Amino acid sequence: MEHPEAERHSEYNGYQPIGAMASIFGIQVHHIPAEADQLEGAPEQPLPVEQVPSGQIWRFGAAHDQPLVEVALLTQEIARVRLVPDAGQALRAGATGHEVARSWAVLRRAWEPLHVALAPQERGKSILATDVMQIEVATEPFRLTFRWPDGVPFAEDDPALGMGVVAPLGSDDLPDPLLPAAGVRCYKRLAPNERILGAGERAEPLEKRGSHLTFWNTDPPQPHNATTGAMYVSIPFWLGMRAGRCYGIFLDSARRSDLDVGASHPDLLSFGVASGELTYYVFAGPTPAAVLAQYSAITGRMPLPPRWALGYGQSRWSYFPAEHLRAVADGLRSHRIPCDSLWLDIDYMDGYRVFTWSPTRYPQPSETLGALAAQGFKVVTIID
Repeated sequence: MEHPEAERHSEYNGYQPIGAMASIFGIQVHHIPAEADQLEGAPEQPLPVEQVPSGQIWRFGAAHDQPLVEVALLTQEIARVRLVPDAGQALRAGATGHEVARSWAVLRRAWEPLHVALAPQERGKSILATDVMQIEVATEPFRLTFRWPDGVPFAEDDPALGMGVVAPLGSDDLPDPLLPAAGVRCYKRLAPNERILGAGERAEPLEKRGSHLTFWNTDPPQPHNATTGAMYVSIPFWLGMRAGRCYGIFLDSARRSDLDVGASHPDLLSFGVASGELTYYVFAGPTPAAVLAQYSAITGRMPLPPRWALGYGQSRWSYFPAEHLRAVADGLRSHRIPCDSLWLDIDYMDGYRVFTWSPTRYPQPSETLGALAAQGFKVVTIID
């Protein structure tokens, strides 16, 4: 399974890059049960996100006990890649009709028919192409290279490391937090002047090159700065700026995951999941606005906020007792400072329990909120 070139990366202990693969079985349209379209509220399990027409999914594998890779072209601009560590398990599930991509984040579950041009190349390579994006699939070893229509590459797999799995720990092995046992990972090339932006809510610069980011929600103690790491929101979605164009990648997993943007190796970007499948979407852009439109087209777009939410909101940690909050409101109005909302941090609660009011700090919340509403204020209470 291991490719000879990977030997030069001796620091990647336990990591086993995918080797040679071949197409292993045909693709059929997956049927989504009717009840999946009738779900209301939060689902109890990840929803199936797949009803992809035949001819738009390609699957590759080597043996039933080896990984399976699935490449799907969903639209002209959007592709999905899945790495399933155990092909045998996937095949057994597929035989019962349930082996579909599932997601907590992707809302779109049906995809329109799409013309994909398939052009076999030499040395086990093929090109899958739409009018907007090309995917070069090399099978010996298995590697993916994405290209814009003029052939300029982006999000290309590292030739030596590609995608792969981390072997279970042996009796004499020490755990590696960067390569968790049984994890799955993908390594891609970083161009010399490439910039990586985004990756969710963090107290650090927008440019992520040189950073190692963990996607695992936490409530870290202060201070919040560039070394804080994970915070309240994990959004494993980032933009790559290369040669004046932009692409995006969304790592679709609710499990503990991470993104290494040249921190471990200056010309490598890698991302991985601690267990389970590795599923990621690639957006061809080629502008930041186009990437955001493509990403939100599958994950959903927020409704327009109420008009008052666009105005100035007064917030700090914290306003109590109620008389203090009323004094702040009176001061804003007396100084004719436009303000539409007042925000309360955790100190309004009874013992820091959500959906409660402190009987000493806010003994009459209805009266307080009513008086503020009469002055034109909306009150936002934190849930933490």
